[in-house]
Amino acid sequence: MNACKHWGRKLPVVFALLILITATFINVDTAQARSATTTDNSQSTSTGTFTATKKDNKLYIEVKNFDEEANLNVRARPADGSSGWQKIGSLSTDKEGDGEETITLTSSALKKADQLSVCLKNIDDDSLSCTVTGSTTTTSTGSSSSSASAENLSARLQGERLIIQAEDFPTKTTYFVRVKPTNSTLRWEKIGSLSTDNNGNGKATIALETNALKNANQLSVCLKDTEDDSLTCTTTGNTTSSTSSSSGSSSIAALNFTAAIQSNRLVIQIKDAPASESFYVFVHKSSSLYTGNWDRIGVLTVKNDGKISKTFQIDSKYREADVLHVSLKSTSTTAVYYATIYP
Repeated sequence: MNACKHWGRKLPVVFALLILITATFINVDTAQARSATTTDNSQSTSTGTFTATKKDNKLYIEVKNFDEEANLNVRARPADGSSGWQKIGSLSTDKEGDGEETITLTSSALKKADQLSVCLKNIDDDSLSCTVTGSTTTTSTGSSSSSASAENLSARLQGERLIIQAEDFPTKTTYFVRVKPTNSTLRWEKIGSLSTDNNGNGKATIALETNALKNANQLSVCLKDTEDDSLTCTTTGNTTSSTSSSSGSSSIAALNFTAAIQSNRLVIQIKDAPASESFYVFVHKSSSLYTGNWDRIGVLTVKNDGKISKTFQIDSKYREADVLHVSLKSTSTTAVYYATIYP
């Protein structure tokens, strides 16, 4: 009888412990599942396309392969620049990075214009993608101009001076130069300007005034178009390396690709490869190419013209590494191609 009373008093405690243990396992499993999902979703971003069509005083916009669940403000003006930019609406993308919107034009200037310049501004990072009605613009997430491309922008430090060079940019265009130390919380500083010539080329050498810029090991550099506010950005000290070695069996004698860290993301470009060829993308930060653990960050597939440019999100440990190795492994053969970046 005394034993029954003893266990009768203990049972509530035992049940409480069982419930607590069960809840703990459920929370652990749920947290692990959430973590895995977050990791998968943050691995890579795709090159997107953006079209705008004007018809019957309405603007039809369609985007594909942009950042997922992005919120974009829509701005427009007559393509001939006869009046200023106007915010005319907004557009949101779905989980696939796709979206479309129909906007009724209320401004007489926009209604009368034969052609409109249209920009989508991501409200999260202020990046811009711009086009004109009747054309299709391809843009990589993080790059923000319809014509100017980060791949054609270079910046390097020489003592206390910043040397910037732009090639194949829009002709006769002026840009403000804004910089800040890479991976810092410091504000962007406007330090000068750069203008392109009749061929779309331009160069500027600008003296660095503040100690924060003079003492920085690396600078993030952005050119801001004075007309449409679009941004094209890069970082100093990035050395992009074409493949210098390969292994395995492949129908591709030599794959020429470049890799660079731009705006804290890894940008990979292939300019001459068999159409529809696919590659797994791996990175690691060991000083030696052949030692260290490779992390797979995504897949890229060459387009029909033999080219591809794709941007991948990478962890800060890779962005801040002294040396970053990149490998492309064919999905159909055993071939592997390598490149090395010195951020």
